[in-house]
Amino acid sequence: MSIVSLHDRQVILDLLKHDPQRHVYHIGDLDDVQFNKTICPLHTSRNSAHHCILQSSRSPFAAFILRPPRTRLSRRSQRFHHRVPWTHYRMALVDKDHIAQFDTNDVVELTMDNEAELAAFYNDHCPGNAFHRRMLETGSFFGVRVDGTLACAAGLHVMSPRYGVAAIGTVTTSQAYRN
Repeated sequence: MSIVSLHDRQVILDLLKHDPQRHVYHIGDLDDVQFNKTICPLHTSRNSAHHCILQSSRSPFAAFILRPPRTRLSRRSQRFHHRVPWTHYRMALVDKDHIAQFDTNDVVELTMDNEAELAAFYNDHCPGNAFHRRMLETGSFFGVRVDGTLACAAGLHVMSPRYGVAAIGTVTTSQAYRN
């Protein structure tokens, strides 16, 4: 078995696209904004790809083992694959018609002008959060204010118009408005 560095987006995408909800972050990393910060060593033998470990510079925990569908990982890779320090739930919007039934009149767009306010909000209501300035740069960060004070906020961890994926993140509600 040999290891090569994979730089072909299409080959990586082929490993990811069989389960786009599971791999939304990594598909997003193929976009121009993140791709130059991503490494993908590919384990191969006899011109056959076994698996690659996609590592993003965004986080040391952003590594993910990718493999073609219906292939098995070695025991060593399985041990690595299952070491994640948190429970990560994923939901996918599969029926966009349901969005129209919600009243969004109180939702406001949050921009770079709100960076300090958002940093304080997340520090107060979700210490150790994943808020990062680049999330505001996507232009898709929103919140709701009550009496001029931010009551909740959410943005995108990953957005790739090229591949049609986005991952909503840092969804937080002020402690004053939690049940």
